[in-house]
Amino acid sequence: MPEKGVEEPADGSPNYYIDAAPPVPYARLAALAITALRQVYRVRHPGELTYKAFTEGKTSIRFPLLKLQRETVTPGDGGSDTPTSQEPALGAMRDPSGVPTFVLPDGRPIPAEQVEADLVARITAAEEALEGAVWQLARFYSTVGRYEDAKACVERSVAGTQDPAKHASAHLRLGQLLEQQDRYAEAEAMYARGLDVPAVPIEVAYFLHNNRGYCLNLLGRHTEAEALCRTAIAIDASRHNAHKNLGLALAGQGRFAEAARCLLEADCRCPEDGRARQHLAALLTENLELLEADSALAAACRKRGIRPGRAGIA
Repeated sequence: MPEKGVEEPADGSPNYYIDAAPPVPYARLAALAITALRQVYRVRHPGELTYKAFTEGKTSIRFPLLKLQRETVTPGDGGSDTPTSQEPALGAMRDPSGVPTFVLPDGRPIPAEQVEADLVARITAAEEALEGAVWQLARFYSTVGRYEDAKACVERSVAGTQDPAKHASAHLRLGQLLEQQDRYAEAEAMYARGLDVPAVPIEVAYFLHNNRGYCLNLLGRHTEAEALCRTAIAIDASRHNAHKNLGLALAGQGRFAEAARCLLEADCRCPEDGRARQHLAALLTENLELLEADSALAAACRKRGIRPGRAGIA
């Protein structure tokens, strides 16, 4: 700005200042400043700059977001400032121990380790949010029958990762997509690939065994299905799925009494499903002698309201 009392030339004085009326053209002013620094002052890099700033009461002000070195000064008489030292820019400060520190906008220092931990946590949260969204999109596509799009989402979720848990989960999801298309042989092979992944999480391992057993039953390979279902039950006996599929595997081998007890166990563990009850009712219809030979089975079936008969079975 010109000195007080000095009249501004009629055509302005661009050598000293530029008037900027609202809205302020920040981009234009920044471009002019950069041009002046480069062409007039021959500044080649922002690292060559320092800054100093004070309030009206001569209190020093920090602007760490400038990422420039701050020139610490001692206010002198007549408003002159005597430089004493230069303060490192944001991200370049070091405490007496030599460990880099950062400065918050309010001037408080923060250890570099804390900055790193915060940034890593943000990245992790963002990655988890993206992964969750991709899985939800895959489920949506599978619900509306867009299986290739669902498959692409599942494959995207594990692209570039070496996490065995994620790869095992992806094989499980891909197998389920194949099941929805009645491609049971391909689904069984996909589950088998999932079981070859090392360190499979327990819940994923349960469903890989159970679902593979289910597919093998549909393919008529009941002995193999039995082994897989028994392994699933050993992993988690509280779930009903493997008890049901074991019952079907045993029935496929003609072991009807054992099959009936497995189906009854499945119904006890999850009566809301209803499929085990339907399978058991159909099995009893075809083998009425089971109730006559096993009074405990007959009593348990009566207690649960299960009688010989046929119903829709899935």
